[in-house]
Amino acid sequence: MALIVIVVAHFALLVMALIKRTSPHVIGGVAIGLSLGAITVAYLLMVSAYPVPS
Repeated sequence: MALIVIVVAHFALLVMALIKRTSPHVIGGVAIGLSLGAITVAYLLMVSAYPVPS
């Protein structure tokens, strides 16, 4: 559920940036930052939900 919220927010911010015609560097930075954040949160959720026995 949290991942869905992050992805929706990611696209919403990207669309808003495109509508406002901000600098491509700003759009790229926001997209990369949110992507890394989403990947990190997804990884942490998977690890906490499915602990791997060592």
